[in-house]
Amino acid sequence: MIIIHSGRNPYAIFLLAAIVLTGVSGLISPQHTSPVVAHLLAPWELAAWYGGLVIAGTVSLAGLFSRGLMSLLVERVGLVVLASLSAMYAVAVVAQGGATLSLAAGTAGSFALASAARVWQIGRDLKEITRPQGDR
Repeated sequence: MIIIHSGRNPYAIFLLAAIVLTGVSGLISPQHTSPVVAHLLAPWELAAWYGGLVIAGTVSLAGLFSRGLMSLLVERVGLVVLASLSAMYAVAVVAQGGATLSLAAGTAGSFALASAARVWQIGRDLKEITRPQGDR
């Protein structure tokens, strides 16, 4: 029996929707979403961060709401981008803000690790799907 771990649960849907809304609000008014970070990071870095949140969050949500094997692949693509963006954001905040912004960097870094863990889980599930049933 193959068990596929779906990311389609209320917690994941809420978190990804919050990511998309954070990205949209950051694109509209980056100074009001996180004024300290907006002061430290260059405008192009903020635009890349918030735009990436919108795109990666939307792709991940699309993967959650689609069906079949393609749903896992789409979700994985969105989460790879989200993990990469979150890790880069955490590094940029630490590099430019130092220890004063450790909470912002820690939150983004933890989110990157959680996204990477889900990517790993999807990869493991995809291997199970493609493995012939008699090879266990």
